[in-house]
Amino acid sequence: MILLLTRDVFFASKVSGTAQQLGLHADTVMTLDALRERVAGRGVTGVILDLGSGIAPSDVVAVAAIGVRPRMIAFGAHVDAAALRNAQEAGFDDVMPRSKFSATLPEILQSL
Repeated sequence: MILLLTRDVFFASKVSGTAQQLGLHADTVMTLDALRERVAGRGVTGVILDLGSGIAPSDVVAVAAIGVRPRMIAFGAHVDAAALRNAQEAGFDDVMPRSKFSATLPEILQSL
């Protein structure tokens, strides 16, 4: 199970559709509470954070690291260097601009 933390429903649809084409399951959550609930249910292999969601990367790491820590990826606007740096400093495994995330989405999902 892959969880995408975003408020962008159109982009969430792209991620879940790509996952489905690959035979994977990706769900979207929009809040830390929803993430906490889903991670507690176990079976989460990856967490993807849209840095445009307004949720602090350090909060996501703290919630997602409950139990077995899934692989964590963050993406955001290439012009928002501070947000990308904050995600990296918070402990995300991979941090990248949204354009790279979109261009390599199938490979990223398969790695999770």
